Amino acid sequence: MRETPPQTPAEAPPSDRVVLARIAIGSALKVDGVAEPHLPPVGRRSTRSGGVRVDGVTVTASPGGGYDVALHLVARVVPLQALGERVRSRVEGAARRAGLAERLGPVSVRFEDLVEPAASRPAPPPPPVASPPAPFPGPASP
Repeated sequence: MRETPPQTPAEAPPSDRVVLARIAIGSALKVDGVAEPHLPPVGRRSTRSGGVRVDGVTVTASPGGGYDVALHLVARVVPLQALGERVRSRVEGAARRAGLAERLGPVSVRFEDLVEPAASRPAPPPPPVASPPAPFPGPASP
């Protein structure tokens, strides 16, 4: 009887936790009104497992089994309660299609920041005008 060598983390299939994290953030970013995942410079919210990191979502084991999902998002200026409901519905549908509905616990949607549409933002200041270079003091003309 031959034994299969143990898989390295790069070869092992992703855990349900990582798959749910990918499904959740991927689904959320497809909802109109969601701008991007929230990625603070310190204390990044992410799901990590087996050398894989999925930013903008934390997936943690639930006491009742399955996994709780918390999305950390930046939204456009839209009604946030309705946006949160659309995001949650999209995540639940995607988990169901992936066969992970029973593993999915509560989905919380946290809008950590808002961005305004580009048209309503003030224009950035123009770049500073550089002064022309000083003339080169070359040899004097005869």
